Amino acid sequence: MSQRPVCYGARRLNPFRGMLQVVELGDARALSLDGVRWEIQVLCAQPEHTWRSENRREPVMRFFRFGTWSREAGLRRVPVSPILDLDLLLSASSALTGVLPECLDGLPFPPADPHELWLLDAAGLPFSLIASTTRPPFGARIRPAPWAATARSDHSFQSPGLLERGIPARKGDDPRHHASRLERLVRDTAGHPTRLGWFERGADGGDSAAESEGKGGEGVPTTLAAEDFPSLLLREDWPEPPDRELVRDYLDWCAPYLLTLPGLSDAQRDRFEHAAKGRALEADALYRLYPKILNPGLLKAIRVEARVRRTATA
Repeated sequence: MSQRPVCYGARRLNPFRGMLQVVELGDARALSLDGVRWEIQVLCAQPEHTWRSENRREPVMRFFRFGTWSREAGLRRVPVSPILDLDLLLSASSALTGVLPECLDGLPFPPADPHELWLLDAAGLPFSLIASTTRPPFGARIRPAPWAATARSDHSFQSPGLLERGIPARKGDDPRHHASRLERLVRDTAGHPTRLGWFERGADGGDSAAESEGKGGEGVPTTLAAEDFPSLLLREDWPEPPDRELVRDYLDWCAPYLLTLPGLSDAQRDRFEHAAKGRALEADALYRLYPKILNPGLLKAIRVEARVRRTATA
């Protein structure tokens, strides 16, 4: 009986950049950020130094990049080490690319990363998602990098609220001053040392089993209700109005990525479809992964704007 591909989505976190699409078949997997271009990887034994033949340890298995695939261009291989098992690479990648076209009809794939690592506030409640996994991580001492609003090289986030109050987007040697302010808010709320908690979320968002992780994780409730978790991966209800404004501006800036989440309410989806007008290129790249579109005419206009902007800079 032949294997069937396993298709699922996983959140790209810290910083959040939408849903990664994954197709697994045997020893091969395909990864895509947009549902169009796929990176093909094959699980192989890590090459050892050939002169160390006396080494009897079990081989270390890891995924190696074998090429890229798209429906239009097919498979384009990349150079690989001659020490790798080329027959395995060819057979596994061929089997995977053979089923990929039929898998595309199911995009976007359902999420399969219910194990979540949250930053906790002083009351022990989750307020910012920092990592998620497809497999139970409990017992593993994971030390995530500090929460990031954007990549260090991305200077594009500007809060309209901060600009109106005369706070520049660039300050001194910091070209991402608004992102830095948000990161400082999140870091201070999580405490020193950082309070963290692992949670296994139910598919319906219901009660969630929890386990503390890392320093400061003591006192995490054993269960939390769905309403105890921010629906947008970062809490919006902050005590100080400037903080609420900054977080709202940031989430609106994240609109093209947030629209890939399947659990948004219609009100949230409508909000972010309109907010995505300010980031047409990103929305045009990701629209195939939106599980629901409330304003198709608006999204069409956003995509037209993206094409015009790409043409103007070509």
